[in-house]
Amino acid sequence: MRTAILAIALVIAAVICAGCTGQSTTPAPEQIPQTTVAVATPGEPVTVATHTTPPVTTARSTPAENPVKIFGSGFHWVDYRWTHTTTLNSGARFSYVGTIHMERSQDTYKNTPALREKYTIVSDYSDYVNNISTTVKNGRVGTQNLYYDASTGSYLGGTWSVSVKGVITIQEVYNDTTAVQRRPEDQPAGSLGITPFGGMNISFTDKGIESVTVPYGTYPDARNYSGTFRNGMPIAFHVASGVPVPVKYQYSDWEDDGKDPLDEFELMGWG
Repeated sequence: MRTAILAIALVIAAVICAGCTGQSTTPAPEQIPQTTVAVATPGEPVTVATHTTPPVTTARSTPAENPVKIFGSGFHWVDYRWTHTTTLNSGARFSYVGTIHMERSQDTYKNTPALREKYTIVSDYSDYVNNISTTVKNGRVGTQNLYYDASTGSYLGGTWSVSVKGVITIQEVYNDTTAVQRRPEDQPAGSLGITPFGGMNISFTDKGIESVTVPYGTYPDARNYSGTFRNGMPIAFHVASGVPVPVKYQYSDWEDDGKDPLDEFELMGWG
């Protein structure tokens, strides 16, 4: 399928909506709309997720363009299998696998109404005792809470903690907005590497439809949008019709340890 370059301001939006299954969280106020952005794909249609949503605010550069959604409304939580792979100094390729659960709810932060993002990152933990390495299944758990003010488009604050084998080893409080602001165009940031709402002013390439298999199923109509952060790190999303979250995405973060790092996120469920 012909490749087309998309010069876009990609908006990744996620809002709390009524009617999502598997969650009883109070919906966000109606003034927080779902936002999408137009992309131009000359000569071929754009696959757009279809689901019941509140009224949609759409940004278009020309009337003929269609919006594409990376994160849309229609979900309260999402689970991803996270695989981090890197090349060690020895030349061996090493991977570790964890899971990331993200849930969203309406809350307050220091008496200010906010959207709360809670991330739970679970992975195995390698323990070294008497020069013997043992792996503790799900032995490391990280928890992050972020509070977002949709009226200003900024984060108000949050917390981060890590426990190893049930013992808390790290506890941090973000006391000011500068500690939690993300620059989504510059480089990967946050527990998912990207913010699930806000803008990403990045040029992407529409590489067409690909069949993608992830733990939550096979999506034969997934469309691949690939681009780079402003510092040159590559990122690619696979978006499937009818799913309000990416079914798969991956990026390289050169600030990670080792060489040629790759972080891959595969959908395990949403609701």
